[in-house]
Amino acid sequence: MKILALHGIEELGPNHHVSYLDGSIPSKRGPGMPAWSDGPFHSYISGYAPVEIRKTLDDVDAFILENGPFDGVFGFSQGAAIAITYILDYQRRLPDCQPPFRFAVFFSPVVSFFPDPEYCRQVVQTLLETCSDDFKNDFPIVDCSTLVPPGQTFAGYLSKSLLSLEQVGFGRQGIDDRFLVEGDEESVPRPVHPHLLEDRIHIPTVHVNGKKDHMLFTHQAQVALGLCCDNLVRVHKHFGGHGIPTKKADVRAIISSIEWAMEQSIHMEALARLSHI
Repeated sequence: MKILALHGIEELGPNHHVSYLDGSIPSKRGPGMPAWSDGPFHSYISGYAPVEIRKTLDDVDAFILENGPFDGVFGFSQGAAIAITYILDYQRRLPDCQPPFRFAVFFSPVVSFFPDPEYCRQVVQTLLETCSDDFKNDFPIVDCSTLVPPGQTFAGYLSKSLLSLEQVGFGRQGIDDRFLVEGDEESVPRPVHPHLLEDRIHIPTVHVNGKKDHMLFTHQAQVALGLCCDNLVRVHKHFGGHGIPTKKADVRAIISSIEWAMEQSIHMEALARLSHI
């Protein structure tokens, strides 16, 4: 069984059990990386505007074409966010095709951004037309509670997502947060949220999160869970923070959930074949 692994913003290293697509963009140390690690550190993305996210997904496509197909995908932190975006975008672009993976495992997923500028375009236009100059200048340090839905959800989640990077000491890397001031619709990041997107991931997914993770990252992991089909998810919470658990009990539980996801995918494929007879 072949697995594609997408790391967080972390140190690159070899892995003999899965195929790694390493980020190519030099980066600062990301959340979840120990202080003793000297790097180098790399990211998948240079920014979060739709065109920049599309470039990242094109890189994933090229890697899968050359090294795949893959049965499953494992993603940690930013890598989990990229995997979520990739699957949702693939389902939208190719609705009549088989999903790109049979199952997915998301470790501490952070906010995902969508590559299609048409997603939430009307919301973005309304924000640019109706928000005050003070709101645009102060963003993301703003109060979004007075906005009208769905703008409240969009701006509120985007604001919290940008601030979460600062609060863990990472800074708002790759994002020019003056996009509202500049008024360029195409440069506004499109955060993926289940209240803004009707689509759901249609394959079995396993979600692994730390109980001691930063509050804002915990919220982002909950948002990621909402992007998946309720009857096709397994959730495991460990006592660590923003990282992959190593305790034996956690590992055993996660392996059990992964085996469940694999079995579910086989069952779903069998039912699909029967439906075409």
